[in-house]
Amino acid sequence: MIAVAILAIFFISGCGECKSNSDCDTKACFNVGCENKKCVETAVPDCCGNLRCESKENECICPKDCGECEGAVGKYLTKSCKDNECAVDIDESQIKSEVTSHAKELRGFEITVKVMFDQPFDLDRSTVNFEAEMVNKESTTLEPKITKVQLTAIINKQTVILGEKDINKIFWNIGSKVGDNINIDYDFGAAEFETPVTVKVFYEYTEHREGKEDSPIRNSYEQKMKSNLIFVNPERELICDPAVDCNDNNECTIDSCVAGKLLCQHTKKQNCCGNYECEAGENKGSCPIDCGSCEGQEGSYLEYKEEDGECSLVIKEGIIQTKTLSSTKEVADFTLTIKTSFEQPFNIKSGNFDVKLQLDDVDETKAQLPVAITRVQLLESELLIGEVEQNLRLTAVGKSVNPSISADFPMEGHDSEKDITLRVYYSYDKIKTDGTAVTTRNSFDVKLADEVIFVNPSQNE
Repeated sequence: MIAVAILAIFFISGCGECKSNSDCDTKACFNVGCENKKCVETAVPDCCGNLRCESKENECICPKDCGECEGAVGKYLTKSCKDNECAVDIDESQIKSEVTSHAKELRGFEITVKVMFDQPFDLDRSTVNFEAEMVNKESTTLEPKITKVQLTAIINKQTVILGEKDINKIFWNIGSKVGDNINIDYDFGAAEFETPVTVKVFYEYTEHREGKEDSPIRNSYEQKMKSNLIFVNPERELICDPAVDCNDNNECTIDSCVAGKLLCQHTKKQNCCGNYECEAGENKGSCPIDCGSCEGQEGSYLEYKEEDGECSLVIKEGIIQTKTLSSTKEVADFTLTIKTSFEQPFNIKSGNFDVKLQLDDVDETKAQLPVAITRVQLLESELLIGEVEQNLRLTAVGKSVNPSISADFPMEGHDSEKDITLRVYYSYDKIKTDGTAVTTRNSFDVKLADEVIFVNPSQNE
């Protein structure tokens, strides 16, 4: 149309008869002259009003040549001038913040989730904020975490990922919250696009199995958002300063802007307290943000306690009791009283089973003193829990020996209940019918009347 207008003006101007240049009317942005007795107009380059939209002009700088920067572009986007540029933008007063939430009972723990987003959603400036809170956890569930969140939609009959974010943050206790912002980087190929969106949550934890190897569990679930998301794709120039617009006040991230958008990226630094990874040299005492706070309990018998900047898992105060179990054992030609004393729960790092073996009676016609106690073992079935080898002698009735046994076995987890059997190895000289003696070696078992609760406190958690 502009070209037609220019030709029309040129034609009309060319029809004027003249004898000299002064006979032709002047016109802004045109050189007018008399040629062959006709007035001829020639456009002046780079002049607003010459009816040519040139390289240095646009709808905002020169609407005469380039047309007006106005009007709707879809339901939410409009054209308007910003900094002498014609931008397709959204009126911020139209944008409302919305929240959708749901509860999810997962195998091992339970969470509530909030998803916050702008509606309409500006692809150049808006983010989806994901936040999950742990509200319940099984005692066998260790370090549950959200590993990743995806936002998906079905477009042209195919499931596509609109945006995703690696979270990798652990729920340290009931009430812990984890989350992050998710950018949408999918190209919808339209200025405005409305679609249902599904949140896909990836999670993992370790399942503690008594008497077996702990098992890693990895899974995911999907939750459809309650309302459609309306995505808008404005066309305007945005300036992002990472130091100002993307500063997350975390020294453990490198902050940067997404090219051409007012959106941010935060890249983790390694070996840094605050990157949500419990790395070598960090513990609950020195870096609780990465390794969890030094508080709360682990199972029924242990709790976290901080001392001198270190976090230790210790036995709860006031629950330790000393137990003494007693039994009498008739062994071939003599009789023993066996008393076993230990603390309940039993600390495998520092505790001992104190055993007292007292000789109550002996058939001197069949046995020649002393009776030697050569080894004492603690067993669960045939699993060796601890043992001591000594040569302790019972020299007379009423005499006793007192071996002390520590526990030394690979323990999974922090507590374990076991049925313990005491196995005692002994030797003595047995008198034969001809009066001579022969050394006899054997063993006997005594099952402790109560289960023993073993606990494994650990330092520098």
